[in-house]
Amino acid sequence: MQTLSESEFIARSVGSVHFSGEPELLLLREDLVEEWGSLIGYLECAAEVKERSLSDEFIKAAQDEWGHIIRLTRILANLDPVQAEAFKAEGLFGLIGFGHQAAVAPPPAAQPHPGNKAANRPRPEHRFPQKDMEPDSRTLECLRNAIRDELLAINVYQRQIQSSNNPFIQNTLVTIMNKKKEHVAVFTNILHYLIREYRLSAKPLFN
Repeated sequence: MQTLSESEFIARSVGSVHFSGEPELLLLREDLVEEWGSLIGYLECAAEVKERSLSDEFIKAAQDEWGHIIRLTRILANLDPVQAEAFKAEGLFGLIGFGHQAAVAPPPAAQPHPGNKAANRPRPEHRFPQKDMEPDSRTLECLRNAIRDELLAINVYQRQIQSSNNPFIQNTLVTIMNKKKEHVAVFTNILHYLIREYRLSAKPLFN
């Protein structure tokens, strides 16, 4: 099967792409449930945690989830004409890509070379310099849920990638899965910093 770019996929009709249809629809709906849940959870945490720098990290993660939702929704709309019509009836033309430039997401901002990415990212002690900031139960709960949910989502995406026979779907899921691995690393690093800085290893982390 020919692998299409995102713009080529959106531009073509469903029939010309030769999807089997139903398995992909089931997969995409399950993934959208996950992505919407993650986005809302991150927005809730961003609004509730006290430390501004940590709140910003949850906002960044929510923005990533929104990009995943756009990708998955536009593929779903191309495979499910009834769902596409329902989206259009609600005026969601931009979300599903109709009447707009055929791109799944806006071009990302310039990023450092992958080899320098870790070196260029500020370490947690530079992002959270307040030595008197004692992490509360909600902060710890948000970090726990973020790490747990992203790890579970990675497992789901990996199984879907292995079970799918469509290169375009596989490539999309790999892109999303790899971003989730970045989320795991970011939130693990923050929690590790809190454990080390506030000696939480000697205390119960969660009530």
